[in-house]
Amino acid sequence: MNRAASLCAALTAFVLLFIAGSAEAKPRFGFELKLGLTAPLAIPPFNRFVRSTSVLRDVETEALLADEGIPYIADATHAPGLSATVLMTFRDFEFSGSIHNFNWSDSVLRYRGNKSVTRVNDNFIDDAGVEYEEIVPPQEVGEKIVDSPNLSLLTFDGGYRYYLSEGFIEAYLPVGAGIVRAQPSETGEPQWGLHLWGGFTTDLAISNIAFIFDARYHFIVTDESTNSQQSINNAVVTDEGVLSTLLSTFHFLSIQVGFRYGVN
Repeated sequence: MNRAASLCAALTAFVLLFIAGSAEAKPRFGFELKLGLTAPLAIPPFNRFVRSTSVLRDVETEALLADEGIPYIADATHAPGLSATVLMTFRDFEFSGSIHNFNWSDSVLRYRGNKSVTRVNDNFIDDAGVEYEEIVPPQEVGEKIVDSPNLSLLTFDGGYRYYLSEGFIEAYLPVGAGIVRAQPSETGEPQWGLHLWGGFTTDLAISNIAFIFDARYHFIVTDESTNSQQSINNAVVTDEGVLSTLLSTFHFLSIQVGFRYGVN
């Protein structure tokens, strides 16, 4: 009986120490720096930031043109890129700034016009009277239709951390929202919009230093990143809702590693 009582007492003491240690482990203030990869997600119809973009194409040479040619309705796709985050914490709350860069990848042609047209400006093609036929399956071409080396997203966010465990190993679910500044091209105006995110993070805390593994899902929505009138024209052809063409949406994942310095 005494042995059982001693075992219970020892177990109780261990649990109390663990709880006490967990309570002290979470820093009152913290500074985090994280670096990693970011990758687009294919979640139709919200899987491309630039979509239903009109391009001109030379059928004989199969090259994209700057001036005249057969009009196509194409999608710009993205390749994975790099991301970085600077973050400050106050107990269960976090405030961060991040940058995510995506390389533009190959184009995907979805609709083909029946006659040649001319370009009015960088963002508009006069395709009045053109009849379009859907390309089945969509045709991939090894050229980019966007005049920028990447799509740059700058986000400013606030969030809350739902802790699953604390102590030497911490795990929590961060969720939050903020604003995003999207730069889809070198010459175009930056687009401002909404940024929503959530994820899973685990820390290995040693004194005031914690090593972090962080995985998050992101969703952004901004004003249309290309000419609105051209997008509306394309929507009529592709049977896409006109409202959806006035917004640009994008899903992506970020996986980062880093460290936190905390002050109790």
